[in-house]
Amino acid sequence: VQASSHAADILAALRPMPSKQEWEAEQLHQYGLIAVDSRGDAMQLEKVTYDVAVQYLPKDVTQVGTSLGSFSLSAALMEALQVEFSRELSEKVACLDSDPHFWMPLTLARADYMSVMGKKGTSAAEAEAHFDRMAAFARAFKPEGGGILGCVDVGQQTCWWDYGRVGLYQENNLEATADTDAAFALRCFLGLQDPKAPRADASLRVQQSSTGSADVASSAVLLNCRIGSGKIGERCVLVNVVAPSVELEDAILINVTSTQPIVGNGACILYNVVHTEATALDASGVRADVFMPSETIVMR
Repeated sequence: VQASSHAADILAALRPMPSKQEWEAEQLHQYGLIAVDSRGDAMQLEKVTYDVAVQYLPKDVTQVGTSLGSFSLSAALMEALQVEFSRELSEKVACLDSDPHFWMPLTLARADYMSVMGKKGTSAAEAEAHFDRMAAFARAFKPEGGGILGCVDVGQQTCWWDYGRVGLYQENNLEATADTDAAFALRCFLGLQDPKAPRADASLRVQQSSTGSADVASSAVLLNCRIGSGKIGERCVLVNVVAPSVELEDAILINVTSTQPIVGNGACILYNVVHTEATALDASGVRADVFMPSETIVMR
């Protein structure tokens, strides 16, 4: 437990300000940005380009970092927010997000906030009204002044896995099959590895599953699966999969049921798929099924 003088803390991997080339190479525009000034107060920018970040960062910023999106609030701040937004909570008349509606108006200057929100399609009148509301909230909550939001630095070497984009979803799920320190930490976190066992130990990678005569690679992960036969390659993660047979490599299958064989053709992600047709289920590319009351929508 880390002591804090702020009413809210957000986790971030802090570092010196990266160059534009590093920013673009690491796709940092896909993440919220946390900046910490000389007083230890944090400010938040939501998914901005390098040029926008440089424009809005205060001069006394000492470190910046990728926001991990995980924050904690004091009981006093939570209670104050519930009072402030009691009408919205009771009437369910608004949709507010933590970054653009709480942290950004509480940490950015008015002109900067209105400019950023304008780029997001919010009208000037709406952005100005919300900024003024949060400014009044901050004055009432902390009349002595000072920042409400602080930062907990998890360091650049910490392990964290982002599943928010298809490419990262694939990469970080398949990480569970890898032979690296980060993969070992991930498996321990997910209960797929005994922390006291050697890194190569694979005894917990297949759980509550029956695989029939299938050839299953030792690095593959199978949870609650019923497979009759076939082959499951080294880079495969299967969760809640039922099929008479499979032929898979570089595959992620989550909640997949098929009455016919599942045949892979390169890397794939199948999510929430039910297949009852007479032909084999094609496990290639990306597919997710959405079940509506009157129809099933197949998204590829």
